[in-house]
Amino acid sequence: MDEEKGVSSINEGLCEGCGACAAGCPSGALQHKNYTKKQIFDMLSAYTED
Repeated sequence: MDEEKGVSSINEGLCEGCGACAAGCPSGALQHKNYTKKQIFDMLSAYTED
């Protein structure tokens, strides 16, 4: 946690890309790098199209 700003931050060097941080973010403010909610929903929509 960044004590000066009072917000959490991700150590990108340790990030495994699992998305657990974004899923567990209570405010919904955290987004997984390169995977915004819109991008994920667009991918699901494209996958389920006939």
